[in-house]
Amino acid sequence: MCANAYDLKEDQDGGLQMVNFTPTMGVAGAILGPGEFLGAVNRLSIGNNRANPEPPPGQMYIVDHPLKLAVLATRLAIISDTGVGTTPYAPATVSTGKAVGPAAAGDFQGDILKRGINALGMFWGAVVKKSANLLPDSLDDVSGGAFVSEGLVYVSELEPVDDPDTSNKSLRGAVELNYWGSYVWGVYRAGAYGVEIIGDASMPAAS
Repeated sequence: MCANAYDLKEDQDGGLQMVNFTPTMGVAGAILGPGEFLGAVNRLSIGNNRANPEPPPGQMYIVDHPLKLAVLATRLAIISDTGVGTTPYAPATVSTGKAVGPAAAGDFQGDILKRGINALGMFWGAVVKKSANLLPDSLDDVSGGAFVSEGLVYVSELEPVDDPDTSNKSLRGAVELNYWGSYVWGVYRAGAYGVEIIGDASMPAAS
């Protein structure tokens, strides 16, 4: 139980680093689609600089909240001429009002539709990972991110250790369980090696 609490705090602290990437795709309150995620990966691919492109080293990653990635999966499976909409988990529509589904069997959209959210293992060269420990704010917005492995830095000064304490006589033979360690998260070259992706992560409606 102590280790679980430590791991949760460690993961949440890492997720909070996403807001430190200086380019931002999406806006608070917006329901994101493929465009924002693709834009983040494309910016990252050139180091966010067209004049002096510097493709960052290492594997690209997208880490975001499950509720945002589920909407992305929906938008990838059912494509429209606009690619946007105002309702999560619902297909966007063309000007005729009819939803547009995947085209010929075997294409990218068809693969997404058949495999579901697992098809988001890769998106435009970026490994996609979901984390429920990216915490929403009071308005249901969550900041995820696209970054390279060198852009998000984790340093463990001291690996967590069990430290039971029996020195307190007032505990009358009980043992105080302590579990502690020391670490720090940070970002490297926040303007070139990562992109914040902010958007709505409201809960799906349930009966």
